[in-house]
Amino acid sequence: MEIEVKVPDIGLEEVEIIAILVQVGDYIVKDQEIVTVEGEKASIDIPSKYNGIVKKILVKIGDLVKKNSLMLIVDIKSINYVSENASKKNIDKLCVDNICKILPKKHHTVDYMPNNCFYDKKFVHASPLVRKMSRVMNINLSNIKGSGVNSRILKEDLNKHIRMLDESIECNNKNSSNILEKITELKNDLDKFGSIKKVRMSYIQRKVSKNLSSYWVQIPHVTHFDEVDVTNLESFRKKINNKQSTQTIIKKNINVTLLIFLIKIVTYALKKFPIFNSSLSENKQYIFLKQYYNIGVAVNTAKGLLVPVIKNVDKKNIYEISQELKKISEKSRTEMLKISDMEGGCFTISNLGKLGGTYFTPIINSPEVAILGISKVSQKLVWKNNEFVPRLMLPLSMSYDHRVINGMEAAHFITCISEYLSDIRLLSI
Repeated sequence: MEIEVKVPDIGLEEVEIIAILVQVGDYIVKDQEIVTVEGEKASIDIPSKYNGIVKKILVKIGDLVKKNSLMLIVDIKSINYVSENASKKNIDKLCVDNICKILPKKHHTVDYMPNNCFYDKKFVHASPLVRKMSRVMNINLSNIKGSGVNSRILKEDLNKHIRMLDESIECNNKNSSNILEKITELKNDLDKFGSIKKVRMSYIQRKVSKNLSSYWVQIPHVTHFDEVDVTNLESFRKKINNKQSTQTIIKKNINVTLLIFLIKIVTYALKKFPIFNSSLSENKQYIFLKQYYNIGVAVNTAKGLLVPVIKNVDKKNIYEISQELKKISEKSRTEMLKISDMEGGCFTISNLGKLGGTYFTPIINSPEVAILGISKVSQKLVWKNNEFVPRLMLPLSMSYDHRVINGMEAAHFITCISEYLSDIRLLSI
C-alpha cells in the first residue's frame, strides 16, 4: 500500500527544501527525519509518520513548499522489520541509536554534498534531539563528523564525541595538573613579591571586556595599514582655527581638529563604498546596507572605553561636527551619556593621535564591519619632485570583517580616505 507523505503544518507559510535525508529504496521508520526545510528564522526536520520503503521522492533541494505539498511516496505494506505494536519509546531508540544498522551499507558514506546544505558555512545536519543535547552540553556540532545520510550527525556520533572529549580532558588533566597547581600558587602568592592592591573592574570595563573578547573571537579580523600625507590639511586646519580671521570660531569656541575632518571624510568614503556602511545578519545569510551615516568615536574615560555616536554626519558641516564631538566627549567624561548617545553607529574611529605610537589593530565594534584607527602625526622625509622634503604623515590602521569585505575593497576604501586627507579640496568636487 502506497502512502503520500505531505508537508505537515509547521507554522510557516512557505519553506525551502535544504536537505533530503532519504533515498528511493530506503527503509524508514516512524518519526525518522526524512526532509530538512528552512524558514525565515530556523531550519526544521520533518519526520515520517509511517514505517515503510521510500518508493518516490517528489521534491528536490531548493524547492519551495508549503503545508500539504507532496514530498514522498512510501510503501507501508512491504515493511516487516519493525513491529506495528512497538512503543513510541522503542521506535525513537531505533531511529536514533540503531538507524545505521538498518540502512544499507551504501548509505554510510556520502560522496556528494549538495551546495544547498551550506557545508562550507558550518551548516550541520542533526535532529532536534541531537541539537538539544548539544546545547545542554555546550558542544559545537560543526566539530563532529556525522555518520548518517548526508553526513547527518546521529546520537551515537554525539556520544562518541563526548567520550573522546572526556578522554582528552582526563589526559590533559594529568599532563597539566602541575601547571594548574603552579598557576594557582602564582595567583595566591602574588603578595610574596611585594604588596598588592585588588581593584574591582567597573561595570563598563567588565561589559567592554566581554564584548571585545566576543568580537575578536567571532569576527575574522584583517587590518590594513597605510600612511597619508596631511601636510596641506594641517596647514588649512590651522588657518581656519586662526581666531583673528574666523570670528565664527571665537563666538562658538570651536577648535577644528584633524579628527573632525576625518569624520567628514569617512562619511564621503562610506557613500562611495557602501559595503563599509553595512552589518551582517544574525543568520549570516544577508548583508544590511545602511542608508544613514552615523560615526562612532572611541572615548577613554575613568570607568572604561565608550563609543558615543555622532548622528547624520552627512548632513552636518565641520563646525557642527566639532560642536557635537565636544559635547558628547564632555558627557562621556562626566558620566552623562545616555544609551541613545551610543546607539546606531555605522563606523567607528579610534584616535590615539595625542598618545603617540604608529600602527595598531583596533577591534571591530560589532555589528559594524570596520573600524579606523589613527595614530600620532609625525614628520618624515618623503621623496617628492626629485628630492626629499619634510612632510607630516598620519598612520592609518583599519580593521575589517573579512566575511563581508575583501582585501581589494579595503585597499580602495583606505586609498579614497587618503586622497581626501591629502587634498581636502576634492570634497568640493
